[in-house]
Amino acid sequence: MGTTLYDGDRLSTEAQGSLRITSASLSLHLDPQTTLTLHVPAIPHPAATTIDLASGTLIFSASPGALSFAVLANGAVLRTVSSASTIATIKIISGRELHVFAQRGSLEFSYRCETEVVEEGKSYGVLLDPSDKEIAYAASLDPDQDRKNPPKHRPVFLFIMIGAVAGAGIPILVHELESPDSPARPHSN
Repeated sequence: MGTTLYDGDRLSTEAQGSLRITSASLSLHLDPQTTLTLHVPAIPHPAATTIDLASGTLIFSASPGALSFAVLANGAVLRTVSSASTIATIKIISGRELHVFAQRGSLEFSYRCETEVVEEGKSYGVLLDPSDKEIAYAASLDPDQDRKNPPKHRPVFLFIMIGAVAGAGIPILVHELESPDSPARPHSN
């Protein structure tokens, strides 16, 4: 049994729910507490489908030769790099944090006119609009930093390597840099 999805359809799952959407070339899986809006133009073209992920976790699988599509998450745009099979997970952690895992195939990650490729098999925590302290702390986590060329300008996002399982890279970074007086952190007296 099936249904037709239209441009502007909003899909969401509850705390114990999940949803799977399958077409000939694209499968979407929404984990619990996920919300997205689907944008499909009336006439297919190279960027035929846009998925606006508002919250939660989206797992997608694109077949070889599938029409290209983009996932929007916190202002970032993620696209498949080639027409090869792609399986990827995109999870919104907060308004500034994402986890991106390119299980099969590579993804192009773009944010504010800067682009990086998430290679197949790699999983990253992504911190958007990092502060100077966050940039310095992330650099201290990279043992190869002194061999790399320093960035020519301030980065608009940071990739922090995490394991294939949604890891602790960004939460540790944010916790480490959080002020003890932060309203998000309970005071211990």
